[in-house]
Amino acid sequence: MKSFLRRIANRYIANEADDIGRVCFVFPNKRSATFFREAVELESDGRIRNIRTKTINSFVAGFSRAREAERLEALFVMFREYRRILEEQTTSSADDALDFDRFAFWGDMLINDFNDVDRYLADPDKIFVNAKRFKEINSNYLTPEQVEAIKRYWGEDRSQMSVENFWTHVDSRGRSTVHTKFLRLWEVMALLYHRYRDALRSRRLTTSGAIFREAADAIRKGDSLRRMPYRRYVFIGFNLLSTSEHIIFSRLRDKGMADFYWDCDSPILLSTDNPAGRFIRANMAEFPSLYQIDGDTKPTSPMIDIVGVPGNMAQIYAASQTLADWISGGKIADPANAIDTAVVLPDESLFVPLVHNMPEEITDINVTMGFPFRQSPVSTLLRLISSLQMHSREGRNGPTFFHEDVSNLLVDPNVRRVAPDEADALADEILSSRLFRVEERLIQNNYPSLAPIFTAVRLTDSTDRICDYLRQMATLLLDSTAEQGVARHFLDAYIAKIDEIQATIQHHGIEMRGATLVRMIERSLQSEIVHFKGEPLAGLQVMGVLETRALDFDNIIVMSMNERIFPRRNHANSFIPESIRRGYGLPTSDFQESVYAYYFYRLISRASRVTLTYDVRTSGLRTGELSRYAVQLLYLSSGATVTHRQLKFNNGRNERHAIAVNKTASIMKKLMRFTSKASKGNELNLSASNINTYLSCPLEFYLRYVEGFDPSDELHDYIDASTNGTIVHDTAEAFYNMLKGDASEVTVTADMLQHHIDHPEAALEKIITRVINKNFLRLGDNCLNPLKGEALIAGKLVESLILTMLRREKDLTPFRFISAEEPFLAHIDAGLPFTLRLKQRIDRIDRVAGRLRIVDYKTGGDSTTIDADLDRLFARGYCDVKAVRQLIIYCMVYAAQHDPEEPIQPLIYKFRDMALGGIQPLRIKADRYRLEDLTDYHQVIDGFRERLNEVLREIFDPSVPFSATDDEKSCTFCHFKAICGRNGKTD
Repeated sequence: MKSFLRRIANRYIANEADDIGRVCFVFPNKRSATFFREAVELESDGRIRNIRTKTINSFVAGFSRAREAERLEALFVMFREYRRILEEQTTSSADDALDFDRFAFWGDMLINDFNDVDRYLADPDKIFVNAKRFKEINSNYLTPEQVEAIKRYWGEDRSQMSVENFWTHVDSRGRSTVHTKFLRLWEVMALLYHRYRDALRSRRLTTSGAIFREAADAIRKGDSLRRMPYRRYVFIGFNLLSTSEHIIFSRLRDKGMADFYWDCDSPILLSTDNPAGRFIRANMAEFPSLYQIDGDTKPTSPMIDIVGVPGNMAQIYAASQTLADWISGGKIADPANAIDTAVVLPDESLFVPLVHNMPEEITDINVTMGFPFRQSPVSTLLRLISSLQMHSREGRNGPTFFHEDVSNLLVDPNVRRVAPDEADALADEILSSRLFRVEERLIQNNYPSLAPIFTAVRLTDSTDRICDYLRQMATLLLDSTAEQGVARHFLDAYIAKIDEIQATIQHHGIEMRGATLVRMIERSLQSEIVHFKGEPLAGLQVMGVLETRALDFDNIIVMSMNERIFPRRNHANSFIPESIRRGYGLPTSDFQESVYAYYFYRLISRASRVTLTYDVRTSGLRTGELSRYAVQLLYLSSGATVTHRQLKFNNGRNERHAIAVNKTASIMKKLMRFTSKASKGNELNLSASNINTYLSCPLEFYLRYVEGFDPSDELHDYIDASTNGTIVHDTAEAFYNMLKGDASEVTVTADMLQHHIDHPEAALEKIITRVINKNFLRLGDNCLNPLKGEALIAGKLVESLILTMLRREKDLTPFRFISAEEPFLAHIDAGLPFTLRLKQRIDRIDRVAGRLRIVDYKTGGDSTTIDADLDRLFARGYCDVKAVRQLIIYCMVYAAQHDPEEPIQPLIYKFRDMALGGIQPLRIKADRYRLEDLTDYHQVIDGFRERLNEVLREIFDPSVPFSATDDEKSCTFCHFKAICGRNGKTD
């Protein structure tokens, strides 16, 4: 069956071959025009070659004497006009106005809205006054409590930072006396529209929407028709028409100067039940074709194979296998020039792996869609650079970078090519020195080859200085890249974009912060397509959805046929509400739904074979849901042969084997470091914490404490549970050490505690600030920088916990505070030929009513009740009373250094329960119905010591391997579970 374009070419050659030079064929895009020229050559046996073709954009551009402004230039012009309007309508100076950094995002939205208004010939004054009135009835439904919470977190009222309140940036704190008269963008949007258009026109510039409006006006007036160079314009392959396009088509039709061909062979497109044919049916009736093109070609339904696979790489494999099957079966006529076959990618991220996994018979590939810059490795690098600069901060010794941004850049292949040895060395230093913030001067002094990349962009830097940095960084990467390669194309494109943006900024005199400039360059490049040289009419065609318009292929593979990917959920940002758009005929989200449905059904209507692949995985936002288009084919199509199958791949997993490490002579030698046999300077110490780890999982004990692997010792840019616990511990320690001063101990009275409860700002808040700056923000020991955001919220929470503790402890006063976090070392005889070194830091030691207490602070949900027989206390695997086990070991260690006979009460301060339950003692479950308070560790020490010694002897028994636990609850938060293949389920 002949393609849609060849059938049109056939009719025009048959009827107007002698006069075809006076006909211009107009298409939605360049690709379809290119394929049409080939169709004319084929149908004329090469006699006709130089036909005239245009895209719709180049056609309407002929009616305007102005040049379409580049996006960035249009944004700058709009910003300048906005500033002038603000100065005219307020008494504030331009310096009080919204700066460009905040304007950039909103300006992009305004440009899109203004283009839609023009292209659909809407009256800007009417549409914007309706938008204003619509917004005036909107309300803010945040409660006062929610507004106050937002203020506390951000230090400002962000509840109003929305599209509806864009123009409320005029200072509301008294600097502007008329800000209340000028708070709404919608009150001046029409004025801004006209000023923006006039400002562009004065520079002989225009916008894409204005070009269409101008063309429609010119053709409607009729004067320009006499000057049009061709006797007929043939519009091919269109679907949704804007109002301006409709005017152009209508006027040319009425003057006998137009012909139209609508691609709608599929019965689905003619069905009133399917939105895919929503616009095409009306267009066919209003704009009929001059020649009948479907008399000898009745489309047949394709063979459709819907394939579900687990993952994107599985989709690549399925597509490659399908191509290989078509080649072996003779379905692809010429694999070396498979122009009859197309692979369509709604998700462009699959492009690179697809190209690298083609069957070897496919030797020529034409990337019809070009290569999207955002999918390139260079784009990934630029996102990392942007993140590095966004998170840079001024430290005591100059600029600093967030450790994670630096580490991510150091593993990027482009950066590693510059200086692989320095990249490895810097990465090692970050880990070994636990650098939360990496100083710029450290990199400049010690890693000079990397210095051009790790140079901080300050907010005060000029745009020229920032562009110089970005250009120098890109040039450094370019110099380290091989002479030939895709990366060079993208680096060249990046440098060209920097030059373009810098020239435009200089021309318009726009000032912006460094962070805004970096984001702007990144945003500008995200929509860039890098086209490679090649013959568009040769080879397997790899393309995006939009590039398929008016093209036909015998064999088609469409990948990523998942809901939310194809069709992609549309969330277009606009100042014009959906209802106003619909009332004025502007495009809405349901327009896009109909257009993409048309693209899909049109594409497959003339194919012989169609394979649709989709990802069946369900995780996060990915639902594994099949696209509605494919579901419609399965259940609603008639005549088509549709199969649906799911491929399963053997992931190679075998039945899990037990994992254990035998205690070799080498390992036993390492274990001796925990004993009295350790050589001086080579000692290691056991602790209650690592004994708990052994009982939880011997293999984890071996990896962490014998071999020294500790992946849990990592830095976070958020306050995790461990960091939160450290902050609470350090705050309580610092508070009581402040009360004690240089004395050996202090008597704490109710008045002392009440003073700090009533006046936390006197000392407690400063302690919390220092502790959080040190443990979370890594700003040193005595930093009092004000807390913000997450750190501020954490500080308020810690303050609440400590104040609750102080209120509860008032009931215990007077008591004697002795020490906090004091280290104790004991030598334990566990019945081995040597003693064991057991060292501990005890959270708190005090004396209440004459009784010595050892206190452990806990911010988690640890249980404080143990069984009298101690079975649960020494349970292997997951244990909910390990905090009690650890606390009794503390008592043992302390008593070994002091008086073994003195009563000591072990006590857990459970902060999460203290507000309601107070300070509760540990409990012993004597029998089923009776609980006893554990007021002295001697109540359980005999049985406890015996069982503890059994565990210690087992650790040093050469015949007992370090085995992975059988209880997977213990694996939930283990960093080594990937080694064991455990998932850490707790059910």
